[in-house]
Amino acid sequence: MKSVLFQEQRSTLFLKGNEVQFFENRSEMLSEFEQMHAASPGRSDAAVVVAMVQETLRDLDLSPPVDHNIVASYRGVLRIDYADHVWAGYIAPAPYDAGLVISVRSSDPWGRQRFTIFHEVLHTYMQGFYLQPQYRCEPGARPVGTEHDPELEALCDQGAAEMLMPREAFLADLEGNSLNLTLVDDLADRYEASRAATASRICALSPSKTLYVSFSEMSTPRDPFSPPKLRVESCFSRGDWSYVPRFKSVKPGGVFDRAWNGELVDETVYLDELTRNPLGWAHVSARRSDYVSSEGVQMRVKALITQIDSVGRRGAS
Repeated sequence: MKSVLFQEQRSTLFLKGNEVQFFENRSEMLSEFEQMHAASPGRSDAAVVVAMVQETLRDLDLSPPVDHNIVASYRGVLRIDYADHVWAGYIAPAPYDAGLVISVRSSDPWGRQRFTIFHEVLHTYMQGFYLQPQYRCEPGARPVGTEHDPELEALCDQGAAEMLMPREAFLADLEGNSLNLTLVDDLADRYEASRAATASRICALSPSKTLYVSFSEMSTPRDPFSPPKLRVESCFSRGDWSYVPRFKSVKPGGVFDRAWNGELVDETVYLDELTRNPLGWAHVSARRSDYVSSEGVQMRVKALITQIDSVGRRGAS
C-alpha cells in the first residue's frame, strides 16, 4: 500500500502497508507527489501526477471501468458517503482518526460522482495533505474558512481524469474512430464517466485539434435584461485554436442554431461564427441536450469540433 499521510493531535501518522510510524516533526515527511518530483527533477507537475496514477493502477491491476471503491480503500478511505450538500464533494478525517471519509453530493449524476471521488482521492498524494477537509466546489460554494489552491485543484482534476479514463486504454479506444458525440456517448458508458468529462478527455488526448463547446440560451453580463440568445457557455480545447469567448452568440441558421432547433448535426462546415478570425474547415458533431436543474427542464447544445486540413483530413495539433 502506498503511503497515506495524516495528522493526529500531537504527531503525524504514516501508513505504509501494515507498518505505522510516528513523526513529531512534519518537515521529516514528504508527500508522494513531492517524493516523485524529487526523483525526477525537471518533470512537470502534470507529468508527475499522471505517473503517480499510472503506478497506482498498475499496483492494483485495475482496468476500465476503474473501481473507485478499490482505489479509495487503497488510499486509506474507510467509506464513501452520499449526502445532500452544496459542494460536489469533500474528503475529511473519519471519527476517532481511524482514516478518511469521502462525501459526495447525492444529486449529482453517477459519472460526475465518480470523478469527484477520484478528485478527492488525489488529494491524499499531494503536499500539505494532513486530513484538513478538502472540498471540490463550484464558485461561491466553498465553506467559510477553508483554503483553496487553484493549482492544486487543477492537478487533482488531472489526476482524477487519469484514474477515471486511463490514458493507454483511452487512446486505444480513440484509434480508428470518428470523433463525434456518438463516440462521446460510447466512451462515457464504457468508463462510467460524464459526457462532459469524456469529451474533455477526447480533446486532451486526441491527435487531432479538437474543441468541445457547450451553448445555452442566455443574456450577457453587460446587458442582463436583453433578450436571451444562444451563446457559448463553456469551451474546452486542445491545439492552437483561436480563442472562443464565453457569451459569444451563434449565427442564426448556422450549425449550432440548427442543433438548438432539434437537428442532429454531423457534417463538415466552414466555421466563421465563434471567433474573430474564422476557425476554418471543421467537422462539427452537435445536438441539443435536455437536462433537469433546480429551475426545471433546461436545454443546452453540445458540440464536438475537429479541425479539417486543406485536403480533408482531421488536423493534427
